[in-house]
Amino acid sequence: MIKKPLFSFFFLLLILTACNPSHEQTDLGRLTIKIKGSETMEPMVNELIPAFLDQHKDVLLTYSGIGSNAGIQSLLADEADLVVLSRIPTGQEMQQLQKKGPIELREIGYDGITIISNRSNPTYQLTMQQLKDIFSGKITSWDFNGHVAEPILVYTRDANSGTYSFFKNHVLDTFDYSLTSKRTATNEEIVLGVKNNSAAIGYIGLNFNNGDVKTISLSDDGGENFYDNTRQNIRNHHYPLTRPLYIAYYKNKQATVRPFVEFIFSDKGQSIIDNSGFLSINR
Repeated sequence: MIKKPLFSFFFLLLILTACNPSHEQTDLGRLTIKIKGSETMEPMVNELIPAFLDQHKDVLLTYSGIGSNAGIQSLLADEADLVVLSRIPTGQEMQQLQKKGPIELREIGYDGITIISNRSNPTYQLTMQQLKDIFSGKITSWDFNGHVAEPILVYTRDANSGTYSFFKNHVLDTFDYSLTSKRTATNEEIVLGVKNNSAAIGYIGLNFNNGDVKTISLSDDGGENFYDNTRQNIRNHHYPLTRPLYIAYYKNKQATVRPFVEFIFSDKGQSIIDNSGFLSINR
């Protein structure tokens, strides 16, 4: 019996493969960067990514805004090459992360957590103590500053959010959020809830105020001086809820993330951060 040469089979297989390339083959050889983290920073990251890819067409980059807390856990689990964070990792989190290797943590900009109320609310300023008492549930009724005495409805982010953790640590201190507070997954949900309820109060990132709600100025010196969350007050760190924004990655992933990190700190990247509603560090 005459045997057919094997090379004809492999030649046919090669032709079929070339005509029907798989997704994996299309991406073969491309640098892939997986980014996860802050939901608050998601609009900024979603503006950085296309501008970055315009300059790096050979890079495959993905992003998931799962929240800063979840982002830290994804970095720990090696499910992300780089994370964007709206708060600094806690000491315990840094210890856990550093067990796997050296971590690079860098500030990329600033935000001012904005306290918002319904536009019908006559209250336009609060001390940090009043803010703490409202969000911890010690003050439960709007019966001051000319407001009608109705129960306060507190809106907060959920536990995956870095804003949730930052606010708890910097405002509530050792206290916890009110048991009656409404926890939401996004900034947009808080804006909508406050817009539709005259007794509501909440907090959002600086760039999420669409004009449907009223912002409240804050005092951290007992009412001597009140500051709005203007860009100048955030830049000068006068606004009490000014916070840095971060990126974090393992140093052994430095070669992988370097192109995106360099883009963030370039003039173009810093300009995008400014134009997305946050404040850059270089401008």
